[in-house]
Amino acid sequence: MKTVISIAFSILLFSCGSSTKNPQNDNSRDEETHTSQEFIDMDSSEFNKKLAQQNEKLTAMEVMQLFYPREASTGEGNEKITISEQTLDSGIVKVTLIHANLLDDSVRDIKYVMELQENKTTWTVRSLKQSFRCWEGRGHTDWGADLCR
Repeated sequence: MKTVISIAFSILLFSCGSSTKNPQNDNSRDEETHTSQEFIDMDSSEFNKKLAQQNEKLTAMEVMQLFYPREASTGEGNEKITISEQTLDSGIVKVTLIHANLLDDSVRDIKYVMELQENKTTWTVRSLKQSFRCWEGRGHTDWGADLCR
């Protein structure tokens, strides 16, 4: 139940004021060939303020862990959190976090894709996106921006 409340709060908090569709990029595709409709674009301004206040130098993966500090619960189910990192040609670092097999009755997996640019002393989030997969019968079973039911 605690996980359900945390996820619901995260969705509500990060989706306020963001859209699931960017009209200027309607036909564009990102590196993983997902359309913009498969992600919710999230506002990263508050998180960038938090990053700017960091006193220690973080790796790109540590930045993602600072954003999503949860751990997979132990004992029940088979939850798993994986984080991967890719440096793009432009020098931007793309970090992807997938929290799979959530202990939730509708959301099976949640994914965050963060694009970071390294400055002299800190990182700046250039883009932050969120996507979901639902349990069978609870909505879409592929990655998408639509909330599960």
